Amino acid sequence: MSTLTKRLLIFALWVLYMILLWIFFKPSFEANCCAGAAAVDDTVTSTVDNAVNNHPLASRWDTLGLFEGPGFAEYRSGILANQGDNNILEIIGHYYEGEVAPAGYESMGLARAAKIREMYFADIPDERIKLSARPYPSSDAVKTGYFPAGSFNWIQPEETVKEDVEELEDRILIRFPYNSTEKVYNQAVDGYLQKLAAQMKETGESVQLTGHTDNVGEDAYNMSLGMERAQAIKDILVGYGVAADQIQIDSKGKRLPLETNSTEAGRQANRRVVVQRINE
Repeated sequence: MSTLTKRLLIFALWVLYMILLWIFFKPSFEANCCAGAAAVDDTVTSTVDNAVNNHPLASRWDTLGLFEGPGFAEYRSGILANQGDNNILEIIGHYYEGEVAPAGYESMGLARAAKIREMYFADIPDERIKLSARPYPSSDAVKTGYFPAGSFNWIQPEETVKEDVEELEDRILIRFPYNSTEKVYNQAVDGYLQKLAAQMKETGESVQLTGHTDNVGEDAYNMSLGMERAQAIKDILVGYGVAADQIQIDSKGKRLPLETNSTEAGRQANRRVVVQRINE
């Protein structure tokens, strides 16, 4: 047998060996491959065990994954049932302090809102969609479990510009002009602070005031500006007779935006002090 023939035979045996390896180990390879892909691909909507996830639409820490829970189909249908002729669907992505914003987004909340829109409300025209976010303090519980991915409001076009004082279910937002430590002066803001002060004097309850800014300026400057805004609201409440030790203040600077800072309306929405009652 010539040298060339021997080499050709060895090559043929090697090819046959590789084919046999692929046939016998392909199932194991695919399982490992797909398992890895599932862990990395966090944009696939999944249905999870209802005993674990009791939210109609949930997410998990530091991921854009959306997980359908009990009653999701009815939940989505209920949202769409309130669509009118010209109202706008506000999709509010929930997120927690410390979650890393994906590339191209200013916060994980805005990224979640965009993902919810893409997955479930793509048929609604762009001009009838508003994406926003709502930040919450992080905890060990949210880092290991499921939490609501977002919430929804149908609003009228004029409501896309936020009010100077906005009441939510668990907090009040007081907004500020650009680069200012003085709140917007209008009767609604003054009336709310007077009412809050009267309640605090009567009940002795405490509040947390957290200052926020838009993204214009350096981090250190915005942290200081946020603190000054919180202090300004505290001074007003103290002036109305609230004890100073009933009021805690903090600043998050520009780290927790509610809306994109790429528009003036978004920046205006982000310049705020958040008022939250402290449960003791």
